[in-house]
Amino acid sequence: MGFLCFVRYSFQEIACRLRMYRWKLILCIAVSLAGFVLGIALFCTCGYGWWYYNRCNFACKITEAGFSVLLTFIIAAAVIYVLLTLCSMLRQTHFLAYLVNLLACFYCGATLAAIFVYSTVWGILYAVFVAVLWLATICLSCFVCISELHINRCFGEAVSDMKLTAFVLTAGVIYKIIALFVILKILTMLI
Repeated sequence: MGFLCFVRYSFQEIACRLRMYRWKLILCIAVSLAGFVLGIALFCTCGYGWWYYNRCNFACKITEAGFSVLLTFIIAAAVIYVLLTLCSMLRQTHFLAYLVNLLACFYCGATLAAIFVYSTVWGILYAVFVAVLWLATICLSCFVCISELHINRCFGEAVSDMKLTAFVLTAGVIYKIIALFVILKILTMLI
């Protein structure tokens, strides 16, 4: 019962912040889309260098959906959370969360472009079921971080204050894992 109350209050808190800080949400969406488009553009224009092969190798791992991909998703979400927490520690570094948002969306865009190189069907399915919702998760977690109070705090206080960001990222990773290992596997078997 306590967990369900936490989930309900978390959704109410996010809805309240969305109503209060519309311009910050619009800026988060713009930064997310810019990072996503930049990731796709750099992947397509970089030629056949290290970046191209790195993303294509990761796209191959995603389509095979092994255990290493699961670990990669969890570690990536943990790194995003730690970076957002570090950004929220000081008043001067609070707006670096937009840079974290840009970099995370950059990787998402490059990975999607690499999956399209690997397989068009997988690219479409990945875009619809995984990439778009992961972009929304990153954007929402950045927005929740930005809408926190701009005060100086230690790392422990920042972790305590960033519970809502952790909730958003955890929900996003759980959905991403379910979408990749269940929904996409079933759809590709039916095709």
